[in-house]
Amino acid sequence: MPSIDALRQLLSPHSPDEFLARYWEKDFLHVARNDSNYYKNVLTLEELDEYLSRNDIRYPSLRMIRSGKGIAVSEFSKPLKFGTYLSDGLIDVDRVFRLYEEGASVVLQLMRSSLSSLAFFTNALQQSVRFNVEATVYITPPSEQGFTTHFDTHSVIVLQIAGRKKWRLYDYPRRLPLLNETSDIVKFSVSDPTHEVTLAPGDLLYVPRGVAHDATSTGEGKSVHITLGLFPLMWRDLIEQHISSLANDVAFRRAPTNYFHQGVSRDFGKHWIEMVTKAFGTIDLANLRREALGPHIARQNRMTSGRIATALHRAVPITEDSVVRVRSGIVFDIEQRGASVSVRFYDRKITFPSAVAGAVTHALSGNTVRVGDLQANLSSNGRNVLARKLLREGLLEMVMEENMQGL
Repeated sequence: MPSIDALRQLLSPHSPDEFLARYWEKDFLHVARNDSNYYKNVLTLEELDEYLSRNDIRYPSLRMIRSGKGIAVSEFSKPLKFGTYLSDGLIDVDRVFRLYEEGASVVLQLMRSSLSSLAFFTNALQQSVRFNVEATVYITPPSEQGFTTHFDTHSVIVLQIAGRKKWRLYDYPRRLPLLNETSDIVKFSVSDPTHEVTLAPGDLLYVPRGVAHDATSTGEGKSVHITLGLFPLMWRDLIEQHISSLANDVAFRRAPTNYFHQGVSRDFGKHWIEMVTKAFGTIDLANLRREALGPHIARQNRMTSGRIATALHRAVPITEDSVVRVRSGIVFDIEQRGASVSVRFYDRKITFPSAVAGAVTHALSGNTVRVGDLQANLSSNGRNVLARKLLREGLLEMVMEENMQGL
């Protein structure tokens, strides 16, 4: 799957606009493709097998469930001892496969940090949707069920990688639940499903948060699917974010104690309206949106492939003829305010004078760029210093001569 505009590729043949207008937080969407290779650039069984063949997997990256109940970690792990160091939670793959053969499902968590293709895909999707995306892989034996009927407090997109799985969707026990409103908190009784959908390899299923569901693999073989957890900001999050910023204004740190004495409340309503007007009357909406993007940029997976090669080539001087490009898969945001231009990525922000804004934008455009072409009105030394800074921070990578054919 191409990484450019990952949301459009994911939803095809539906457009993102159609999805947001018709399905997002309203209704489920099933896309049947009859294309077992559709997600080959997201995850393959060979990559999954290679990961599970490792001897250094630790809990909670892997856990196991059977019929809705988690299996104790001690049943599929062993202690890790190295010298005087002792720790629990080292996954015993032999025990994992034994439990799998007995009907337990394997749940691989935090996979955007463990599988490079999935990391690249989730970062690209996150760049498209502009909020946090998490990825979990489920491996279910034939004719088995992992979780029993439940609802999620976040919307999910299911990508069927291998095998077939039958999903049953029920009514809303809770409309748009908050993250802390689990199925245990909001009690519901399961009636007959409203829809039944069987996913084949290449298919997609979107389930809005709050929709009760369960799934069982068919008897034809194991089922492997990826669940993408979607974590956008809600309106209440934006309001709470703004309210938190009011702590910097001394007017909102005063205590209205006098209004809570018995019989003294005559001007409370008037004062309340004044304070609410002061709080929300003049909001810097551009800054509010900009600050809201911060957490999703910080939570992305770090794209470190090639960093060692770049470090080894640091001895090679940066010249006008050096060729660079932005490192694939990094989610970043360029912001120009006043006399400076900033690039926010991971949990960092680097700032340059606004005079080099054109060079920064050009360098991070996604194209292969010669350092001498970054910005015409900059000196040669200025372009070289900028390129070196972006290389050192890991935003750019060098394109060596052996990879420059066709430039």
